[in-house]
This record gives sequence, C-alpha cells and structure tokens, in this order.
Amino acid sequence: MTKEEVLKQQQELKVLFSAWMEEKMKHEVLTFKKADGTLVEHILTAQKKFLLIRNKAFLNSL
Repeated sequence: MTKEEVLKQQQELKVLFSAWMEEKMKHEVLTFKKADGTLVEHILTAQKKFLLIRNKAFLNSL
C-alpha cells in the first residue's frame, strides 16, 4: 500500500468507528479513556444522557 492509500484507509476507519460509537451510545453505558487520561462515562437513561468526567487527579485521590 502506498502512503496515500494508508491515510485514506485510516480516515475511512475513523469515520466508521465514530458512527459505531454513536450507535452504541444510544443503547449502552460506555466508559472510555481519553488521550489525556480522563475517564468519560456515558450513561443512557430513559430521558437523559449523562456524561461523568473524571480526571486523573480525582482517580488518584480514591
């Protein structure tokens, strides 16, 4: 594969992953770690979506 083909494939995978995550967020509780170490928990209830964001300092204090 050429560099251009790899970059194109990476972009396509990024788009597909984003769509997949959006769909999962409609039905499931998701917890993921951002690049800066922050944990994000996406909770779906019957009426609202909540985002709980916990940074490293908070987690280290537990």
